[in-house]
Amino acid sequence: MEDNNYFLRYDDSEFNDAQKEQLLDNLYIHFSAQDNNPTNRHALFKVASRYEKLDLETKYYNTVNKAQELALEKNDTLDIAKSLWYKGDFHDAKESYDSAFYYYSQSEKLYRSSKKDSLNWGRMLLYKAGTLYRMGIYTESEAETVKALNVFSKVNHSELLYESVVQMALNLDELKEYDDALKYYNLALQQLNKLKKENYPKYRLDNSYATYYNNIGDLFDRMGNHDKAKEHYIKGLAFDVLKENPKLHAMLLNNYAHNKMLSGNTHQVDSLLFLSLRIRDSINHEQGVIASKIRISEYYLSKKDTVQAIQNITEAYKLSVKNKSHLDILRSLEFLSENDKVNKDYYTERYITVKDSIREIERTTKNKFARISYETEKISLHNKELSKHNTLLALLFMVAILIIIITVIAYKYKLINQQLKHKQKEQLSTEKIQEILLKEKLSEEEARSEERNRISRELHDGIVNRIFTIRLNLSLLDSTNQELKDQLMAELNNAEKHIREVSHDLHSNFFSENQDFNRLLEGLISEQKNECHTKFNIAIDKFIEWSKVTDKQKVHIYRIIQEALNNINKYAKASKCSVVLLKKEQNIFIRIHDNGKGFNLQKIKNGLGFRIFEERTTELNGVLKIKSEIGKGTTIEVVFKKQTS
Repeated sequence: MEDNNYFLRYDDSEFNDAQKEQLLDNLYIHFSAQDNNPTNRHALFKVASRYEKLDLETKYYNTVNKAQELALEKNDTLDIAKSLWYKGDFHDAKESYDSAFYYYSQSEKLYRSSKKDSLNWGRMLLYKAGTLYRMGIYTESEAETVKALNVFSKVNHSELLYESVVQMALNLDELKEYDDALKYYNLALQQLNKLKKENYPKYRLDNSYATYYNNIGDLFDRMGNHDKAKEHYIKGLAFDVLKENPKLHAMLLNNYAHNKMLSGNTHQVDSLLFLSLRIRDSINHEQGVIASKIRISEYYLSKKDTVQAIQNITEAYKLSVKNKSHLDILRSLEFLSENDKVNKDYYTERYITVKDSIREIERTTKNKFARISYETEKISLHNKELSKHNTLLALLFMVAILIIIITVIAYKYKLINQQLKHKQKEQLSTEKIQEILLKEKLSEEEARSEERNRISRELHDGIVNRIFTIRLNLSLLDSTNQELKDQLMAELNNAEKHIREVSHDLHSNFFSENQDFNRLLEGLISEQKNECHTKFNIAIDKFIEWSKVTDKQKVHIYRIIQEALNNINKYAKASKCSVVLLKKEQNIFIRIHDNGKGFNLQKIKNGLGFRIFEERTTELNGVLKIKSEIGKGTTIEVVFKKQTS
């Protein structure tokens, strides 16, 4: 499709009309089959515009219909409005002004309601005003032009502002408010000069200047200032661009000839009038031909050539009837009723009938356009009501969904809370059992310690004393075998010494109460195993006097360390873990550190494990600190003051 895209983007002068049409047909098929998105719809609008340039009306309209169909599928307000605008242009070009006004009105409502494209909203107001003007409904056209001017005053678009100012001047001209019309023409000239400074395309700028001079010349003629009018017509006719705009050229020639007639200067009037007529005939501009023949009739009448005047005005009348140009029909009949002496009565009666008919048509047309506006507004209001209704339904649906979601979440949280309470009960039960077992273990260790102390005392106080007595008596015994006596004395000394050492070790080392709780904690550490093969270490300060720590405190210390180790095994994925217990003045310091993956502290503050740490620390009247960083491990620190047991 590269060649087709080239055709859309660049100058198409290298193609003939048949090639252009074929390329456009290919583009239409291509973009119609693509995804329905704004880019492809925009391409279809460009294809339609190219069809219009080739005067391929049916293909233009079909392409616009396709773009509208796609826009409706996606509910794209701006593209729907654009398709209605293009349809309005189609009917305006065919002079089906009621249809053009209908589509422009529909498009304008959409642009206005969307509030996303003020420029095209103003454009549609201006096009509505132009349609009303061409229908001769000048007051309503003026009202629409005022709306367009209000929009363009807030949008920076010099060209459309210029067109709006010109439309206002034309309306005021037809309403015979000449002074106000002149003010707007002066504003139009200022706007044209501004466009010139903005490097507006020369071809379009020259066309606008020539049109301006034609329109203001006509205004000065109506005001009776024919010299001023002549000055402007001559300026307008000086533009070379008229060669490419025959319609405008013929209009200027016809108006300039009429100006000469009004000022009494008939030199070259006939050549100007017939040149204008030939140009209009050559481009088949029938409305222009009517205007030329009416002016030629007036010229012949001024020359007292009634026959030629009546012949030309009759031709103008027939063409006006064919084109349903009511104002030209009326002008032709008025001319004939005044100058055709033979058929004066017929044309007079016909003039009165047509005038009444035109008034009725004007009234009907005004009512029709008012009805179109009303129906368009009614549709717009209906759409708004539907939109409100749909919004309300959507809101109710969302509320219902929200209620369902809240109910489900509430039910889920209720289940979670029930599970949590159940787990807490299980945890408390487990902890009570473990606490009883720990107390029993501590009691058992205490009993063993007391038994060891008793044995130590018995050895020291009983057996050692008896050996001492035996050794003393033996030393006093008279014996002839001194060598055997000395040998028995040495054996008794050794036995006494050994018994004293055993007694001392039982009391001071192996049966120490400090060693009992240390072994309990060391056993807890040695039992830890997990899938990550974490290496667990424990270091206990030898200066901690566990005898001065209550059993209740020991249980909490044990549980804190146990819970921390459980969490490390489940979640940390650590390679190392260290447990340290230190004595700092009157306080005991517990530190548990791992090099695991860490966690977000804020997310676990409501968890059961965290609450266990808090509750145990509170029971110890201590301070809890937990530090964790993602990827850098976790540290739990507890400091409390020991209580005497």
